[in-house]
Amino acid sequence: MKVLVLTRLAKGYGLLLTMAGGGLAFANIFGVVATAIQGSGERAPDTTPIKTSMHIGWIFGVGIALLGAVMEWRKRRAKAAVDSDPLTIAKQTKQTKQTKQSSSKRQRRGLLVSAGWGGFFGVVLGAALGASFVLLWFSITYSPLAPREWVSSVSVERQRLGTSGREDPVMLSNHPVVVYAFGLPVALGAVGGAVFGSVVRVTDEE
Repeated sequence: MKVLVLTRLAKGYGLLLTMAGGGLAFANIFGVVATAIQGSGERAPDTTPIKTSMHIGWIFGVGIALLGAVMEWRKRRAKAAVDSDPLTIAKQTKQTKQTKQSSSKRQRRGLLVSAGWGGFFGVVLGAALGASFVLLWFSITYSPLAPREWVSSVSVERQRLGTSGREDPVMLSNHPVVVYAFGLPVALGAVGGAVFGSVVRVTDEE
């Protein structure tokens, strides 16, 4: 039961990230198009129509992502109906019995090593979760419901990334929410992973 709940929560969060990414992408696309259209005139571009276009793009991107998720859900539901067929279940059971292998002996590692591995994986998971929080935050700043102080803290600058020498646009913000959104999951992941690793212990296969 708990596994099923966690799976559904993970899928729901994945859908939320997909919608946030779609909204962020299309908001930037619509904003670039609106800037290019206004920039072709003699007057300086007006920021109000550009912001409106970005809000429309954000809503459009979220809608596209949601539509894609619904179509994927319907596809999986149809596949689940086929997999629930008695003949399919019998075939899968037979294949599972044929490929089953005997379990090997395991040996416990030391406390410090287990805590170290747990902390390492906790940092990795925390960084991934923090990056997803930052993505959500930046996506919200492009939505029509974003607080003004969040919107004003975001800027897009061209920076040189990697060794290619090409400058790409990068979204930046000095708002403290961004630091907390990324830093807290990393810190909590490191501490929680170390505690979990020291309690459960990492095992080796002989």
